Amino acid sequence: MREERNRENNIKKGGGLKILMEKNKSSEFEKKRSESREILEIEGKCFGITLKIILVYFDVDKGEIDRQNNEEIRKEIEEKIRNNKSKGLIILGDFNAHLEMIEPERKDDFNGKMIIEWVEKYNLILLNTDEKCIGKYTRSRGVQKSAIDMVLVNEEMYETCKDMRIDEEKEIISFSDHNLVSVTLRLGEKGRKTFETGKWTEDVFLKRDKKSVKENGEELERRWTENESRNVNDMISKMQEVQDILLIKKVKRKIGGEDNKEIECNWMTDEIRREISKKKRYKEKIEKM
Repeated sequence: MREERNRENNIKKGGGLKILMEKNKSSEFEKKRSESREILEIEGKCFGITLKIILVYFDVDKGEIDRQNNEEIRKEIEEKIRNNKSKGLIILGDFNAHLEMIEPERKDDFNGKMIIEWVEKYNLILLNTDEKCIGKYTRSRGVQKSAIDMVLVNEEMYETCKDMRIDEEKEIISFSDHNLVSVTLRLGEKGRKTFETGKWTEDVFLKRDKKSVKENGEELERRWTENESRNVNDMISKMQEVQDILLIKKVKRKIGGEDNKEIECNWMTDEIRREISKKKRYKEKIEKM
């Protein structure tokens, strides 16, 4: 699935808003109507959970027209929050907001105060300030750093959230002044049933060691050069292909058991499991001698 909203030439430069989603029979979304071209909303089901996702861009400019546009965006999002009937709610994007609780050296600006008000008024959780968040700065250009990209969720989504990671070192994406923000969610009845019955499950990890990251960068650069990638869509497609090959690692582990406790840690791999089995067999032979 790919939903996008490109900005018109006479409104704003840039690529606009986009949501990319892998085709999966367990998830089905549709784009909802928005008055502002700086709001992209999708709604549907994901692994049995009704979910609304609102992607937004607030203008960084502080002129009268831009402040008015931001106010219209704010009103429309607040209406969407009030009318939300989905169990899960995620609001994310470039808020161009500053919060003193994240950056002590800055004061809360207008958009920052708006976020605080949303948290209190609509019972939302700002993941950027939560213990589940790893990293702080979402934008960096030279020595200048700021935390202007935010992710807000309701309580239902927070319960499914494993962590939020901000790629401050630009190990995954380095061509943008914004740092990649990743949120990992645990969704689906299938996962909970597997846990209860003590079966095997599969975890997906992103390799972060220097060798893998270097190989990923070199291969990505090679593909971009050979194919003469000239647009964002093609670059993103190549990036996903290379990441799936070189950075994504799938690991099986056993979960469940008595009292539904985990039997194996999430770092357990087939290689480690084989070595443990070898040591057990060797120990048994020694004991029989």
